[in-house]
Amino acid sequence: MFNIEIRHQSAILIAIAITWCGISSSVVTNNFVDSVPVYSVKGSSISLLPKKTGEESSMFSFSVSPYTQIIKSCYDANGVETSRIGDRTGYWGMGAMARDVIDNYDPNTNPNSWVPIQGDPADFPRFWAQAKDKARYLSTLSTSSTKTNFSQQQDLYYSVDFEYEKVGIRSEIACEPARGIVVSLQGGICDHKTSKPTFWKPNTTAPYPETADALAADPLTASFMWNDVRDIMLAELGMEASGYQNVEVDDFTAQLSAYYPIVFPGEVNPSVQLVPRVTAALIIPSDELFKKKKSALGLDNVLKTLVPIGNDGFAGFMLETGVTLDFKDTINLAFAAGYTIFKERSIADYRLPNGKYQCVLYPFTQNVSKKRGATWHLNSSMYAEDFIPGMKCFMDYSWVVHRRDTITLDDATMLPVFVDGLDVAARLSEFRVGTAHLGLSYKIAKDVEAGLSCQVVLHGTQVYKPYTFMGSLFVAF
Repeated sequence: MFNIEIRHQSAILIAIAITWCGISSSVVTNNFVDSVPVYSVKGSSISLLPKKTGEESSMFSFSVSPYTQIIKSCYDANGVETSRIGDRTGYWGMGAMARDVIDNYDPNTNPNSWVPIQGDPADFPRFWAQAKDKARYLSTLSTSSTKTNFSQQQDLYYSVDFEYEKVGIRSEIACEPARGIVVSLQGGICDHKTSKPTFWKPNTTAPYPETADALAADPLTASFMWNDVRDIMLAELGMEASGYQNVEVDDFTAQLSAYYPIVFPGEVNPSVQLVPRVTAALIIPSDELFKKKKSALGLDNVLKTLVPIGNDGFAGFMLETGVTLDFKDTINLAFAAGYTIFKERSIADYRLPNGKYQCVLYPFTQNVSKKRGATWHLNSSMYAEDFIPGMKCFMDYSWVVHRRDTITLDDATMLPVFVDGLDVAARLSEFRVGTAHLGLSYKIAKDVEAGLSCQVVLHGTQVYKPYTFMGSLFVAF
């Protein structure tokens, strides 16, 4: 089964309900695949302690939740839904990659004024020879924008589709060591993979390669776009565009929440509780369980960067405040807002565009310092209990906004070459996403519940549209 993750730039989450002594908080990831991770059927990163006899919350709860995610489509930079999920940030610029090598090459002054990947053009002769030979054609490529101002061209661009599958298991432990204080920890593991991508001509259902006659009549297509030619050139540049699979550990999240119930008495018994809350969360990135940075041939897999897990190795800190209205024997309504920041880290051999028309395919690498853009979110949710004896219902909506990342070159002398590319990378890093979640649980034994849920992305920009299906088993002590 194929699955998806939703990822966009900044964040609004609307999620999470509270029982009498429960607590809710939403952890937002810096990830356009899975921006609002669900750790149980109760909602987005929810920490919800079930009631015990006498309406006292339990001291400890544990949940285990197997899940799968499928991708059906994605949203581009204009928020338009497209079924070709490789086009999330725009068409893949094969010709733009070659043209920007030419733009940085001046044979009259310095034959090495362009930036080689591994130092010597002899390391990638096919790409370099074709780029020089077709320089006159490449310089006349249309640079007009149709969608994203930098990547949605028609000439020498690919429209790309692939399938994405993710299955895994997540778990959450929550405890209330003192009245009004809740501590929780979330984590998990997953196996995710992509199919081999399919390369199409933009806005058509005609895939590459072309026919022999068409290639003979079109020197640019024959030089850059044919499947065999593309694979040879990408390999010379240290890249491949093939299927990707890996088993990875989800980031760990530790939360500390404080709440204080304010009771509004009714005529006989308390009828309404107002429960303000504040939550601090630490996002701890995990290493891959089985590291597969490169393929067996030592190549960077382009698709790996398109399907990151968790926060892609970045640690984060979230602060959220919210309030819950508990209407006795009916429903709970919760509202929250939060802000997440991420720690800067150094990345070696980071692929970076060096031209404003490049997209996805980047020929050059640099050592950089990268700081993920801040993420803010809004949450709203509803929780109903015993509308059917033993049954609980959880509904929430989440809106997330992720600001642009900041990338700094370690070698400042290379800035003139990458100044346009740094702006492109920043624009491609931002995203927005709105998700909805519906979950049901049923009490199957004393202090034991089981449930099912579904989460889906409703709208966004530069994010995938995943469907997440989950089952959960809860035990309280």
